[in-house]
Amino acid sequence: MRLKERRSFCKVSFVSRHVRHAMGSMVVAATAHGTRRGGPVVPLLLVLLAAVTLGRAAAQPALEASTERPSERAEQIEEMTVVGQRPLRELRVEVQLARERVYDLFNALNANDEFDIRCRSVPRTGTRIPQRVCRPQFADAATADAGAGFLRTLFYECGAVAPLGNEDCVMRAAAPRAQEALVEVPAKDRLLAAEVQRLARENPDFRRAITEYQGIERQYEEARRGEGSEWRVSASILGTARSMAPSRRMPGPETIAAPELTGLVTPDVPRSGRAAGALREGWVKLRYSVQADGTTADVRAVDALPSGLDPLSAVAAVQDWTFQPASAEGVPIDWHNNIAVIVFGWEPPVLGGSLDFADAYEDVAQLISAARYAEAKQRNERMQREHATTLDEIELAQMQLAAIEHALGDPHAALAAIRRATQREASRLADEELKLALEHRFGLELELGLVQEALQTYARRAALERVRSGDPIARQAAALRRALEAPEASLAARGRIDANGQWTHPLTLSTFAVGDVDGHNDSLDVECHRNKSALPFDADAEFTIPPAWGYCVLRVHGQPGTTFTLYEFGEPLG
Repeated sequence: MRLKERRSFCKVSFVSRHVRHAMGSMVVAATAHGTRRGGPVVPLLLVLLAAVTLGRAAAQPALEASTERPSERAEQIEEMTVVGQRPLRELRVEVQLARERVYDLFNALNANDEFDIRCRSVPRTGTRIPQRVCRPQFADAATADAGAGFLRTLFYECGAVAPLGNEDCVMRAAAPRAQEALVEVPAKDRLLAAEVQRLARENPDFRRAITEYQGIERQYEEARRGEGSEWRVSASILGTARSMAPSRRMPGPETIAAPELTGLVTPDVPRSGRAAGALREGWVKLRYSVQADGTTADVRAVDALPSGLDPLSAVAAVQDWTFQPASAEGVPIDWHNNIAVIVFGWEPPVLGGSLDFADAYEDVAQLISAARYAEAKQRNERMQREHATTLDEIELAQMQLAAIEHALGDPHAALAAIRRATQREASRLADEELKLALEHRFGLELELGLVQEALQTYARRAALERVRSGDPIARQAAALRRALEAPEASLAARGRIDANGQWTHPLTLSTFAVGDVDGHNDSLDVECHRNKSALPFDADAEFTIPPAWGYCVLRVHGQPGTTFTLYEFGEPLG
């Protein structure tokens, strides 16, 4: 399990956020010198983005009707195109060249060698395309000093107190010493921004280079956002057929048929799905019942991404869906605990991060590196509200949030974030990112005792790439399977009531009890395919699910933040 947040999947240029401080003055300078494009004044936005983000887009093959993952199409050229426009790869090359022309001119003109911006290509995991990283000299020097200071403290102080790796010593001594080397960076940021402003006002060649860069960057953004793409809504129907086979505990065979969709209504675009005037991708996960007459009932949203996405249009659409009802021995029956995931997004998908998002992402990554986790969480949440508009960006942000929450010591919140990042029906993560995310998810589920979910996550991870039998996660998964298959198996899962006042868990075994309560629980309810029931909460009381009820989920209701342990034993369900 990897606890440390991995930054390789969306590392961006260190200088991009610094030069943004120059925007206001540069716009004024452009107006004073009559720099215009197509009538209105063009803001001279020198948004300096390292090509790893652009490289992520390059590493994704064109997605049309195919549903193959990138690893399944490795022989195809690494290029995504938009019909009727110039290939994105060609535009990316032009953006990089124009950006580095600005850097070269800035280096020749600026009065302080510390401000010189150097670019280099560095390897990146998961693609043949290297990333282009550009940083000012003072930033490289500060990073090197911070690393050297951290290692000195780690060896000479932490190593003397306890065996190497003493976490308390690292947090108390080594990390603060490393941060001391970075304290001058913000002041130099401001000086760098002032130097860019000065040159933009005084030097027409520098101003012209920035204008040319901004124009090419705009062409790339328009192409990347898919001028020829269409806004589409897709729906995945899940959880309707989990109990079609009779339980081994049933006294005799019974012919059971799950419901089948016959009429699907497409929801409108969610009102809160629009960010800064643009359509915002996302998904809504719903649970509902299919009644014996084929209509739906008790439709409710159980999760949505991004946070704040209004689920009402999705709920209204599912309320109008129709089904061939489920049946037992040919007789129509109600069928509960059905799940659907409705995805709002562009077709073909928009891949690769926007410049605003990449800039904000790097800000958060820097805070994580400095162990400023609370501030990193605030910045991440703001980034998701203001800059994450595609599923690609939103999922990367959720991966980052999961790492932050885990570092803050909250595995429940970390698991919620990483589950959203890896929602199977909506995932846009590249294979390397998804493998990392699924390994993190597996570790969190294992930590919280969610055995069945951990095994399902491991199966997804192994399907992406074979996991060697000696790998720690392979050994852990094998141990979980043996424990689950043992006679008189029992499970213990750690639960916590969320901000909505509930905790939901799919039941694996037929009998359960809730104990070790710290806080206040109000009630329980069980929703299975063939029945559902509300139960009073009684600490340590045992409840047994009839085998004929099929696949079930348990909901525990109570005060947010209440923790407890769910114990399961008995026969397998479903």
